Amino acid sequence: MMIFTIILFVTPSVFAEYQTLIVGAGDSESLSFYLKEGDRIEFEINVDGGTGDDINFYLKNPIGGISTSGGIVESASSSFVATTTGNHIFEFDNSFSYVSSKKISFIYDIIKRPIPQAIANTARDVAGGGCLIATATYGSEMSQQVQQLRELRDNQLLNTEAGSAFMETFNDIYYSFSPVIADYERENPYFKEAVKLAITPMISSLSLMENAESESEVLGIGISVIMLNLGMYLGVPIVAIIGIRKRL
Repeated sequence: MMIFTIILFVTPSVFAEYQTLIVGAGDSESLSFYLKEGDRIEFEINVDGGTGDDINFYLKNPIGGISTSGGIVESASSSFVATTTGNHIFEFDNSFSYVSSKKISFIYDIIKRPIPQAIANTARDVAGGGCLIATATYGSEMSQQVQQLRELRDNQLLNTEAGSAFMETFNDIYYSFSPVIADYERENPYFKEAVKLAITPMISSLSLMENAESESEVLGIGISVIMLNLGMYLGVPIVAIIGIRKRL
């Protein structure tokens, strides 16, 4: 059987992940990676076993089509940019060998699609105005609560496309009213304490977002936090009002 050597595009120097597969004689094994459109995976494949140290390789896209294929002899390095979002299958086929199993060392790094620069720049520029209400409430930009909000913005939200888009919309709304509230807090200590009482539970709930790293986690945990706050600020008062009316 003729073995075609896979075309070499790049030779990655540092990889984040490493996996090993044993492909039995006459068998095939595969790895699956969820890639979004625009994500790039750089990988190196090393083959050990049999007289030729060879394996047939197929990279299948989420709709079942073959994006890359060929024979690998000993080792090969390449990269692939996903054009479709979904699970991409890296298949190693040893069906041509009826005697020897093959050991596959798969070293790879997934580089996420960069956030559109226009969205990121807009969100960062507007966010530079600071957390006006929290700063006025807790007295300083260096307070623990303000630092928590700033770190959440910079480390989680602005590092994802969904988070950056959310911050852009949020800032348009937030900075339309927050300067007025912050000024009134400085003039009225009682109002300041009322605002503190109102926003402290919300800021505490936002600590859940510290565990969000990927796009899906930011969306999932973010929606959960929003629902939690809706329950605290709307659900609980509504239930209380209904309970009071029933007793009257």
